[in-house]
Amino acid sequence: MDGAEMRAGGVGAVRDVRHPVDLAVEVMRDGRHVLLVGDGASRFARSHGVEMCDPSTFIIDRERQQRGGEGQGDTVGAVARDSHGHLAVAV
Repeated sequence: MDGAEMRAGGVGAVRDVRHPVDLAVEVMRDGRHVLLVGDGASRFARSHGVEMCDPSTFIIDRERQQRGGEGQGDTVGAVARDSHGHLAVAV
């Protein structure tokens, strides 16, 4: 989200994008969409040169053992404010 320019871009349910926040920024820069999810988001990422990865990259062995497989997930968030008071958000 770019509050100064009133622009936003978001992605959800992506499993094969190494850095989803990079994809969200690309969605925002492209300007045709505000939110892309799932396979459509992955296609957009590939067509815009966003770094992809194997989905298993995100699951470490310890988590796989503790959770008894896949199916549970979590997310992280970040908010930053620069010296001019501009905010950037990633969730």
